[in-house]
Amino acid sequence: MNLPRSSFMLALASLALPLLPASAATQRGAQVIQEYHHDTSPPLRDLAKSARPPQPGQIVMREHQSPKHFFEITPGPDTVAQDETTYLPQVGITRVANFDGVNGNQGGAIPPDTNGSVGLNQYVEITNFDYEVFDKSGNTLLAPTRIHNIWSGFGGQCGTQDGGDPIVLWDKMTQRWLVEQLEYFTTNEVCVAVSTTSDATGSYNRYSFPFGNSLPDYPKIGVWPDAYYLSVNSFGIGSGEPCAMDRTAMLAGQTATI
Repeated sequence: MNLPRSSFMLALASLALPLLPASAATQRGAQVIQEYHHDTSPPLRDLAKSARPPQPGQIVMREHQSPKHFFEITPGPDTVAQDETTYLPQVGITRVANFDGVNGNQGGAIPPDTNGSVGLNQYVEITNFDYEVFDKSGNTLLAPTRIHNIWSGFGGQCGTQDGGDPIVLWDKMTQRWLVEQLEYFTTNEVCVAVSTTSDATGSYNRYSFPFGNSLPDYPKIGVWPDAYYLSVNSFGIGSGEPCAMDRTAMLAGQTATI
């Protein structure tokens, strides 16, 4: 039977529809997350003075069970694997400082999820669950303090709990510090603080953002001129989620969204 060309094209389209991957049917569009709350803190150096110091000993971190399809792997060769012959030659470095950071005797967790960032005159280390500020010679400017003390007096679990997976970054374009950690004890949320100056021991613009039924696990942040970009493993919908935080508003201490 000879079909008109338009009928033939429609037939092909109808045959192709069932072949679409299941994920295409559940893909979500962009969503806007309104903040729970924001404010500007007193200097962290003052908040830390009145805070209870970290207790010695280490806490074993709670492990979250990942959705099964986080681990599904498409069979076949790794298309981005690098050949050893493509490595660049090693270069020499000069070590200018070597000093101890936060340790388990000052309170911490297993695993520590350690990371840090170098600013104009300071180095900040953050771990599960502590925050310490050094000068660039390794002298302590702010002794280890629990991360939630950055949000002391803020209200909610940001100011009382430490959920882990913390991040500290230096925004060199504006010479500000960016601090983040997740929370899940009462609700799923992300706590974010942006310093008001280049001093990591000073005051912060503080925010909390709700994630509903989705645990925003393993957050990672990138600093970009138009936004602070956040990615999370969203345990509620079972996939990774890219997010953009309103960097301009957060630098100014104004109402912000994700």
